[in-house]
Amino acid sequence: MRVLHVIPSLSLTSGGPSLALPAMAKALQNEGVRVDVATTDDDGRGLRKQGVQLGEAVECDGFRAFYFAKQTEFYKASLPLHSWLVKHVGYYDLV
Repeated sequence: MRVLHVIPSLSLTSGGPSLALPAMAKALQNEGVRVDVATTDDDGRGLRKQGVQLGEAVECDGFRAFYFAKQTEFYKASLPLHSWLVKHVGYYDLV
């Protein structure tokens, strides 16, 4: 099974789901589920995650993350993320 999680940010400063998602993804991966995460490059208010290739798979602890540039701060909207989802959502069994 292939699962895609879509979340506005994985920044530790966001708390809540941003902290829980990596643990959930690792647990699913341990059960044989292929887990990818699509998110923005948000790393806190006004900050962007450094050292990641945007739009490319980044291996994390038990899952792959795809980072995309954010265009806004409040909702962390990302047009590149939207375009990627349109092209790739059919690859997954569950989003």
